[in-house]
Amino acid sequence: MHEICHESRQFETSPVTHPDVRYPIGIEGATTKTNAALDTLIEQARHLGHHQTGEQAVTAALNEYIRHRKQLEILDHFGTIDYDPTCDYKKMRQLVRIELDQ
Repeated sequence: MHEICHESRQFETSPVTHPDVRYPIGIEGATTKTNAALDTLIEQARHLGHHQTGEQAVTAALNEYIRHRKQLEILDHFGTIDYDPTCDYKKMRQLVRIELDQ
């Protein structure tokens, strides 16, 4: 097992991220493998979504992920809401239609 002194480690910047983000050199290509895997996923998403850029594909994918997670949160509320049995929702719908037609 190798001991690593953090003060003496050399660092490199990544062309994919902000220039101030630095990665340790000598992780046996871990960042290269990760970047290659991400590049492959982004390219697949770009192609399937018919996006012009990887940034558009990533943005769309994250928005879809967030929307899906919010839907899952809503499902947790099924069966937990008490409704007023005296409420006539059909009558309320008719009133809304009448108001919209006027």
